Amino acid sequence: MNLDNLENPDNNKLSDNAEIQRIQYEKHLPRIKDSILKIKKDSSLNDLSFTQHFKLNELHISNCHSISFKHAFSKTCYTFQAEKCNIKNLTGIDQNQTLVTLYLSNNLLQDLNPLRSMKSLELIQINGNKIMDITPLNQLTNLTQLYLNNNSIVDLNQINDLRCLEILSISHNKITSLYGIQKLNLRELYADGNQITDLHGIQYQNNLKSLYLNSNQISDLSPLVKCHKLQYIQIKNNQITRIAPIRKIQTLQSLYAQNNFITDDASQLRFYNKEFQDQQKPTQQQIWISYKMRALYFSRISAKKYQPQRTLISKLHIATIQKVSLKVNGLVEQQLAMSKLMLFIFGNQEQASQ
Repeated sequence: MNLDNLENPDNNKLSDNAEIQRIQYEKHLPRIKDSILKIKKDSSLNDLSFTQHFKLNELHISNCHSISFKHAFSKTCYTFQAEKCNIKNLTGIDQNQTLVTLYLSNNLLQDLNPLRSMKSLELIQINGNKIMDITPLNQLTNLTQLYLNNNSIVDLNQINDLRCLEILSISHNKITSLYGIQKLNLRELYADGNQITDLHGIQYQNNLKSLYLNSNQISDLSPLVKCHKLQYIQIKNNQITRIAPIRKIQTLQSLYAQNNFITDDASQLRFYNKEFQDQQKPTQQQIWISYKMRALYFSRISAKKYQPQRTLISKLHIATIQKVSLKVNGLVEQQLAMSKLMLFIFGNQEQASQ
């Protein structure tokens, strides 16, 4: 479809091609249900102005040839999705100022400047593009959710003014530091598969509950000490040797730390709970776990401190925990169901299974 043949949108008329498409989709009104129009695998579609004749709440497009935003689409839309549509340019998308949620994953986008003025946006998902510069998004102060996985982003300082942001997903980029998130107010942070070595900045996230930092280059967890509301942590596949810095996080429910190089002894791994403060301190062979803990996963615990045949855990005090997975230098691994939690001894399979 040749965009050069389109009439000026200020004339409130549709191009001939757009009018043809309007008639085409009116013949298939079952596609429009509850003010939602879904279009899949239409290689002729690139002009969306025909949708102005429909009072749509949502417009979903996927696997189309190449979408252009030269003309506005349905101005009643609050959700727009265009995935796998080979979109390279967003120029003109700001004509749709009613948009609240925007999904543009798996396209060819590099420039986000056309989004700069779309202040009504609350959710943006632009995974799988070619984005390096996210500075234009810093103007969208109503954003609560931002998904930018699988791009080429390096610097998080470009979005430090998004005070309403609660969920940030930046997995599989080229980020080396979390510096720049200090002013944010996150509940969930997903940053797997980056090159992060420095957690500085995360200590200001007082409302953070879920944290995913798998497959990075992290060795120091001390900035997490001040994240007092953390419930769920995944730090698999890093360079961590000490878990002790996070033992003061009383709210922690799940900790995944497989494939690290943990050398802490059991006394450093214990999670204290007020219920047990007056009781005898655990021995080197005991781990005390907060009553809120649901899952605890470790691997590569140093065999210099624990031989597989020795008792690593002689007592787990809380029955609410559902699963424990521990590995000593990759030689021994056991997982416990709740009914088997009160006794678990490495090297003694019979006793552990009773």
